[in-house]
Amino acid sequence: MIALLSFPSPDPIPLPAPVLLFKLLHGAVLTLHFVTVQWVLGWILIGSLWNLLGRCRGDAVMTESSVKLAGSLPVLMTYLINFGIPPLLFTQVLYGNFLYSSSVLIGAWWISVVFLVIAAYSMLYAGNARAAKARAWWGFGSGALIVGIAIAMIYSTNMTLMLRPAVWTEMFRLHPSGTVLPPHDATIVPRWLLMLASSVMMGGLTLVVTGIWQKNTAEVKAFMVRQGGWLMAFGTMLQLAAGFQVFQTQPGVVLSRLAENRFYQWLPSVWVGLAVGLIPLGLWAVVRREKATGWLATGMSIIGFLGTATMVIYRDAIRDSTLWINAGYNAWDLKVVPNWPIVSLFLGTFVVGLLVIAWLISIALKSKPILDDEPIQSKTQEIAL
Repeated sequence: MIALLSFPSPDPIPLPAPVLLFKLLHGAVLTLHFVTVQWVLGWILIGSLWNLLGRCRGDAVMTESSVKLAGSLPVLMTYLINFGIPPLLFTQVLYGNFLYSSSVLIGAWWISVVFLVIAAYSMLYAGNARAAKARAWWGFGSGALIVGIAIAMIYSTNMTLMLRPAVWTEMFRLHPSGTVLPPHDATIVPRWLLMLASSVMMGGLTLVVTGIWQKNTAEVKAFMVRQGGWLMAFGTMLQLAAGFQVFQTQPGVVLSRLAENRFYQWLPSVWVGLAVGLIPLGLWAVVRREKATGWLATGMSIIGFLGTATMVIYRDAIRDSTLWINAGYNAWDLKVVPNWPIVSLFLGTFVVGLLVIAWLISIALKSKPILDDEPIQSKTQEIAL
C-alpha cells in the first residue's frame, strides 16, 4: 500500500495519439540511441588502445586507424546526443510521474549528466585535434571513456529507481537534496554491464562496416576488418553473459508475468539467436579481411540493429511488468484524445529527419580524407583569382 500511495498521478492531459504509436516511436529512437551509445563507447575504447599500442610499437597501420576513429568520434557524439533526447521525451509522456520523481530524488547526479556530456565532448574534440597533428590522443580518449561509463551508470540508476516507488519516501526523507544514490538494487549493475559489453560488440561491428564501406588503403581495411571481426565475436560473448545476468536478477514475479505473454516468452530466445548469429559473421570477417564485401557489412548491420531493437522491446516489457507489480500502473490505460493533424505533421518531420541522417551517414562513409593542405591552398588561390 505504501508503494501505491508514494507517487503522483499521471499527467491529466490526454495523449494526442494511441499508446501503441508512442511505444513504437520510443522503441525506434531508443534503438538508434543505444546503437550510437555502444558505437561511441566502443570506438573510444578501441581507438584509445590502438593509439597507445600503435605508438609504443611503432605500428603505422594501427596508429593511422586510431587517427581515423578519433576524427569520427566528435561527429558520432552529435548523433548520440540528438538520438538521446527523443527517448527521454517519449518516456516522460508514458511514465512521466515515475521518471520525474526518480530524477528529483537523485537530482544532483541527474543534472551532472549535462556537464559530464560537455566534458566528454570537449575531450573528444581535443583528442581529434591532437590526432590530426600526429600526436598522442589516447589520454583524452581514456578520460572521455571514463566519463561515458559514469554517465551510463547514472542512467541505469535512474531508469531502475523509477521502477522502485517503495524506496522514494525514505530516500527523500533522509536526503532531500538529491545528492545520494538509491539503496542497492541487484538489477542496476547487470544493466550497466550489458550496455558496456554491447559497446565492445557494436564497436567491432562498426569497425568491420566502416573498413568495408569507407575508402581506405588495403592495409587499413584489412586491419580494421580483422580487428573488428575479433572484437565483434568476443564482444557478443560478453553481451550474452551480461544479458543472462540481467535476466537472472529480475524478480521472479516480473519474469512470471512476462511468461504469460507468448511474444515476450520467446523474445529472449530471439535475442540470443541474433547475437549468436553475429559470432560466425565476425570470424568470417577475420578470414576475409581486405576481401570482405558489402554484403557482409549489410548482413551484420541488420542483425546487430535487430538484436538491439529486440533488447529494447524486452526492456520495455520489463518496465511495464515491474511498474504493474510495484505500483499498479499500466501505461496502456492512459487516456487518449487523438489529434491526427499534429501527429501527422510530427511523423512526417520525423521520417524526413531520419532520411536526412541516413544520407549524411552515406556521404561520410564515401568521403575521402584530406592528405595535405596543398590542394586546399591551390583551390583557394584559384577562387581568389
